[in-house]
Amino acid sequence: GKNEIFASFSSKVDKVEYVKRDTPSDNDTCHGLNFSDVLSDDAKVFGFYDPLNPLENNSPVVEFIKNIKIDYLNYIVDINKLENNKIIQQELNDLRSNFNSKELQVNLLVLESPNLITEKVKNYGLDGVNIIYTCNVSIDNIVINITTVHSDNWNPSWITTFTVTASESELDTISRVQEYVNYTIIQAFYLGPNVDYSASPDKVNSYNGTVNSLFKRLNGMDFKKLIWGFGLSGIIKANPGSITGLMKNNDTCAGGFYIWPWKEIRNTALTDMCIAKNAEGWTRNFDTNSSTLQNNKVPVDLFAYEDLESLYHKFKWVTNNKFAGISIANLAFDS
Repeated sequence: GKNEIFASFSSKVDKVEYVKRDTPSDNDTCHGLNFSDVLSDDAKVFGFYDPLNPLENNSPVVEFIKNIKIDYLNYIVDINKLENNKIIQQELNDLRSNFNSKELQVNLLVLESPNLITEKVKNYGLDGVNIIYTCNVSIDNIVINITTVHSDNWNPSWITTFTVTASESELDTISRVQEYVNYTIIQAFYLGPNVDYSASPDKVNSYNGTVNSLFKRLNGMDFKKLIWGFGLSGIIKANPGSITGLMKNNDTCAGGFYIWPWKEIRNTALTDMCIAKNAEGWTRNFDTNSSTLQNNKVPVDLFAYEDLESLYHKFKWVTNNKFAGISIANLAFDS
């Protein structure tokens, strides 16, 4: 990695101290971030992608994946509708014709129908399956689903991953499934190093947490089978009409918040990767690990998101604590 010295200026926001970086010279990371600068050579890079939410300007996903060197693509699809969607079929063909399994592994994102999984993975030339923990399914049933998948002509070379959020209840499920899967992906968005206030845009929601509290929950687990998940997009609990580009999150387990895609944040609130549009009322703060934005003209509390500076520090956490790698979700929102 690089040896860098940062100039820091502190300010108080609601009795919480942040490190404020409002000039381009403060951090070169804000102008570009190479995975190789902060991740170990053997770190795995996952990316979640929904083919029905295309990349910005309809950019081809094949070229996008090559540019950011994705190792595993978690393809978000309904396994019951694969045969009926020409867009998905064409894209899978493009992916397979441009990558071999050593360069890219495509995982089928699955919520249900474990009996269909082996058939679909084989028929579509996929490389594995990702199973998501959902709030309305018991961990006992999740384990049954995974073992059902593995008992039905499952190819041992295929990858199985399990995805949870960083909430305490979901972190506690990891120990139950680690022996059955290759990796567990922890969607640990917006976690700060010590201060709960920075962990989430909504201080009362279930995603509140810190890096330290996450590590306590993971005590005794095999970090070499853990993937730390990130997303650049911000999340907002309510929908203020003055913010454009918000996308409703339809996951009933996640409390129905709104997603503010990174490209919309960039256009609306930032003049550069890490510089707020102060003239329009925006203030960006940084608390050593998480970026936050605030605007007194907008009826929304402080909310968190990831940018190149926060990712730089979190990738360092991944490397220093010997996680297996990282995951980025959702590529369409963050492109």
